[in-house]
Amino acid sequence: MDNKLLAGAKVIIHSWLKIQPGEKFMIIHDDAYLPEAEALSHYASPITSQIKLVNFDQLPDLNHHLIGIFGKADAAVGLTDYSLLTTNAVVKAVANGMRYLSIPPITLDGRSIFAYDFIQEDLVWARTLGHQILDIAEKTDNIHVTTAAGTDLTFRYHNRKPGIMSGVTDHSGAVGSASFEFYIPIEEDQTAGTLILDGAMGQLGHLSQPLKLTYQNGKITSIDNDLEGERMRAYIDSFNDQRTLHASEFGIGLNRLAHCLGRCYIEDESALSTCHIGHGRNLTLGGVLDAEGHYDLVMLKPTIRFGSRTVMVDGTLTL
Repeated sequence: MDNKLLAGAKVIIHSWLKIQPGEKFMIIHDDAYLPEAEALSHYASPITSQIKLVNFDQLPDLNHHLIGIFGKADAAVGLTDYSLLTTNAVVKAVANGMRYLSIPPITLDGRSIFAYDFIQEDLVWARTLGHQILDIAEKTDNIHVTTAAGTDLTFRYHNRKPGIMSGVTDHSGAVGSASFEFYIPIEEDQTAGTLILDGAMGQLGHLSQPLKLTYQNGKITSIDNDLEGERMRAYIDSFNDQRTLHASEFGIGLNRLAHCLGRCYIEDESALSTCHIGHGRNLTLGGVLDAEGHYDLVMLKPTIRFGSRTVMVDGTLTL
């Protein structure tokens, strides 16, 4: 097994999840990610014998078999292309005390996500930075984002709670992600303006050219009619759910080792000089929108203002 894959698995078990003796640990994985699941099990097995691997591809009825799937697990990891993070099954299990770590494993360069350098980022550094942004965000309820490329967007998050993700999922009821980000479950009907998308298109990855999208009343109302626009529309249409047009999350990357190159969408949205807009389901993040999926659009080198306070100028933090 690849040494970098193993190194990533070791960090996840010992530093992110901090698996404890006797804990019930569940790993839900797709067929394609069995090596990653086995690597996690390898590092957890000296700590606890109560490890269960569940093949997500073998669940015949998604909605039925997610009900109660976590049982009495103390900790669970999701290694699936389908995002379980924002499902009701995870929401309910976390409310009952389980901690859940989402590791969306899709990459476009053939490498395991565990082998990426950003997995090795200093957790304390990332969380300290995230809390600095959070302290500013909590003093207002609106965001204004511009870029040199032409983006000009406003968001609102009245009575919504900001949060931080950095892999850390080490206490009861915690929800974590492999992404390193400050996030806000923005109000789903408030986003307005123009996005010139120049970073990455979620799981679609790299763009051959910037793409213009327009938002009104919280949702995408127009997408340019070019090749990238066709890709974007086809991807959104694949959810067969108009709710996935709604902007439901705003995030800022917190990882110095991540690069937005369109090869791994978790790395893309974690990159330090970027911000992203999440669309669709946001229940686990603290929002109210249920939808058939969630995806993120990443902007490069933004200027970001929370109320009257500027926290980033052209991709450089100004804290």
